[in-house]
Amino acid sequence: MHTKLVIIIVGLFLAGWGSVGMAQQDETQLQLVATLHINPGKVAEFEAGSRNRHAWMATANVTFQELVGVNEDGVYTYVTPLGDGLAAWDMRSAQLAATPPPDSPGLDGIIDHIGFSVRRTRPELSTVPADASVPVGEAGFIHGVSLYLKPGRADEADAVVAKARALANRTGVKRVVLVSSQVIGPDTPLLVIQFFARDAADYYAQAAKAQEMMGDEYRALLGQLFGLARRVETSNITIRRDMFYQPAN
Repeated sequence: MHTKLVIIIVGLFLAGWGSVGMAQQDETQLQLVATLHINPGKVAEFEAGSRNRHAWMATANVTFQELVGVNEDGVYTYVTPLGDGLAAWDMRSAQLAATPPPDSPGLDGIIDHIGFSVRRTRPELSTVPADASVPVGEAGFIHGVSLYLKPGRADEADAVVAKARALANRTGVKRVVLVSSQVIGPDTPLLVIQFFARDAADYYAQAAKAQEMMGDEYRALLGQLFGLARRVETSNITIRRDMFYQPAN
């Protein structure tokens, strides 16, 4: 894949992370999400190219963040917060197009394929305790649950997640849970629930404690929620702050 094409594509790309600290915003926002599948043995070349691209973006004064994580299968997720509308997408594209990309070798053979989607954050369904056991900005790990919902069941799923949120608040569970819905992309309706932790061991410890605190009511809600899905996928993502792009302004 040619370098310029990769710069444009990756520039249009998401776990649901609302800021460089990954805190959930009070108001809903759109996020452009890209999943990059890297060919075997090419990770070091890809990461070096990504960092070079971010240096170019800084030179080009691109004003939009890129947040990065990688899952256990080596798939990288890039997330760009877009605010409350897709006009930001056009603005970012214009910023990228205003400065010619640097001359560099092509990336043929490094990236196998890229997937894209647009998600909307759901702060009304998310749980971000003020005294969270692991604040979002300190998290290094995300356990994600993707629920591919049966047609016409999105409202029911939202209601179940809202009950689980209320139960967590009522029982004093202190973990951060961010929720988003896919609005553009394949396989909608899709509800994404992300649990933030310091690392994998911390996630499983938090999950066990939360289930103990919320008890049978929580297990019943999980059963209801999974019953509304035609497919459920999970992933474990390591947050790569060393690969973030944070604009100077």
